[in-house]
Formats: sequence, C-alpha cells, structure tokens
Amino acid sequence: MWIVGTAVAVSLVLWWFIPPVYNFSEPTAFHGNQWYNPYSTIDTNHLRLSNFQIQSKSYGGVTNGRNNSSERVFSTYKNLGYDVITISDYMKINTYSEDSLPHVPVYEHGYGAFKNHQVCIGASEVMWLDFPLFQSQSSKQFVLNELKKKNKCVAIAHPSLRDAYSVEDMKVLRGYDLIEALSNFKNSLELWDAALSSGNPVFLIADDDAHNLDKPNDYGRVATVILSANTAEDSLLSALKKGSAYGLVVQTPEGDSHEAKAKRFKKLPQMLAHTVANDSVHLQFSDSIRELKAVGQDGKVLLDLALNNQSSSYTFALADVSHFVRFEVKMKDGSKIYTNPIIRSDDGKIPVAFQAGVDIWASQFYRLLGVLVIGFSILSVRNPNVMVRRTGVRWTRVLGTRVR
Repeated sequence: MWIVGTAVAVSLVLWWFIPPVYNFSEPTAFHGNQWYNPYSTIDTNHLRLSNFQIQSKSYGGVTNGRNNSSERVFSTYKNLGYDVITISDYMKINTYSEDSLPHVPVYEHGYGAFKNHQVCIGASEVMWLDFPLFQSQSSKQFVLNELKKKNKCVAIAHPSLRDAYSVEDMKVLRGYDLIEALSNFKNSLELWDAALSSGNPVFLIADDDAHNLDKPNDYGRVATVILSANTAEDSLLSALKKGSAYGLVVQTPEGDSHEAKAKRFKKLPQMLAHTVANDSVHLQFSDSIRELKAVGQDGKVLLDLALNNQSSSYTFALADVSHFVRFEVKMKDGSKIYTNPIIRSDDGKIPVAFQAGVDIWASQFYRLLGVLVIGFSILSVRNPNVMVRRTGVRWTRVLGTRVR
C-alpha cells in the first residue's frame, strides 16, 4: 500500500511544482479573404502510404506489442505496399530499419493512466518526464512544449481515448503539429474540429496503432497518405506539417486474411485533385463517390450528400464558409478519405496560432501554495491534533482553540 501512496505523492509533487501556469489566449477563428489549400498540387506518383503508430515487442514483452517483432512489422506492412513504416514503441526509439524503406525515428511518449500520449516523429531522444496521474491544461502544455524541443514533429495521440484530452483542452493547447484524428482504437474528429475552430492550424495523421499482428482487425485498416516528392525524412515531415496528406480508412471485412488485405491494397482509392478556384473547391478521386460530407467551424456539417456512385468528382461552393472546411468522402468500395482543411487566411499561407505564454506570478503563487499544502500535510501527520475531526458530538481542539 505504501508503494501506491508513494507513487501518488510523487505524481502530485511533479504535477504541482514542475510545470508553470500558462496564460491561454482566447480562441480566435480563422479569418481572411484568401484560402490556404494544402493540396494546391497533387501528383499521384508522389502519394506515400504511411503509418506512424505500430507497437513492437519491447521491454521483454511487458508492453502491449509482445507478438510483433520489428522484422515482422516491416515485413507485414511492406507486403501491403506501405512506403513509410515506423515503430512507435512506448518511451523507446526503435532503430530497426530496412535499406529499401525510409527510416523515420518515432516513439510514443507518455505512461499516464489516462492515455495522455504523444507520437514523437523525427525523434532525437526520449523525454522521460511525464505526469502519470494528474494533468492540468498547464501540465499538458508543458509536456508538449518540452517534447517540441527534442522532436521535429509532435502529434497528440488518440486524444479521445479514455478522455485523455477534452474539447476545452483542444481549444487552448498549442505547440504541437498534428493530431491523430483517426485511429483503429478511436477516432477524435470532434477534438480535431475543436482545435481548428479555435484558430489552431493542426493537421491529421491516421494510424492503425497496431499492437498484435496476429489479429486481422489490428492492422491494415487506417493509414496516412502523404503527398511528398520523396521519402526523405525532412520531406515527409514538411508535407505533414503543411497538411499535404490525407487520412484513409480502408474498407476491410472483419477477420480479413492478410492475403485478401494485400490484394485490396493494390487498388486503394486515391484523391486526384483538391483545387480552390472562384470561391469553390473541386474534388476528384480515382473511383466514384458514394457519400460526401463537408465539415466546418465548431464541427458544423455544411453538406451531407449521397451520390450513389454517380460521379468521381464534386464541386463545393465556399460562399457560406467563413473559417475552414474539411471533407469526409466515402468511396465506391466503402473506404473513406478524410481531407485536411482548407483555411481562411489573410495571405493564402498557413495562419500562425497564438502560443500560450507563462504567467510568472501565478506560477510562483501556485508553487508557494503547494509548499503550504505539503507543509500542512506533514504537520498533520506528525501531530494529528492539528486536524479537525468530529466524533459524534465531540469537537477536537485545534491549535489551542475550539472550532464548531
């Protein structure tokens, strides 16, 4: 029992004294007379099928991924036709790679009880600091800021899982690049829309987050398609941070065999065009469309249309779109493509979001309060008479006075 008590006490001290208190800016929607379009040009020869969340066996099999050797992960995904394969072990940069595929160092940060995790892409070293039990908005912001110093690209992982992040969190947190809006475990589209609606230009990644390749439903279902001229690490990460990628959820029957998956992956639907002209967006795909949904500010559905495979293209008018719009497109084979948003801006470039600043005085006051609370707690343990307790109708004496 003392181990649990010690762990809680240490977590509380870390949470109280290490992160500063931040001033979070009031959320401000995107605005401007021009549009930033992350898909201004699409070259289908440069579509890179990618996945940034796969667990392998590590720490002697203690973590969830015990059936996945590094060799097996690469072999399985390479056979499906993936161009970028990464292994996101917990708190460990996996150095396994193949000469024929790009090596992008990745790890999953976080060991909190409520799955407050981040995917660190282009990682240089593991940051061991985390707040396992207690996380406020300020401690979450502190973790993101510290991770950004050691990684080229930081993504918030599966934010909806175990309610790790709230809508209110996503409205104010800054300093990260991507959000795992689509995952085999849980989608987080509502939280992504909250971040976008607050004027934070963060783009998606979509991952299997595979933990057991023995399970057919664990892999080959969710992917990120990156529009990158080559597979060099810097080119891939630059495309991700500019939003030149889209999420793909592959229509896969339950229990589908690996052979059936591999065959299906040879003919995945592709986005061929996403152009903005004359205040409208023109979309074109390699296969016909069954359903098309447009989503805007505060997650409002601007369009929800059934096309019944009548066309492989659609033009959407932007006259009533004030801030941003993204699309969810269900294709003929049942697969779905999720686009990054086009965003209102003053100059046609990615808007710059206001960053959270440290409130020095509030930070000092909060730490002083922590010292007082801990001091009082220690005093209370050493001298129980300083605690106010009531037994029946008897009142205890506190510091020489009677309280009622």
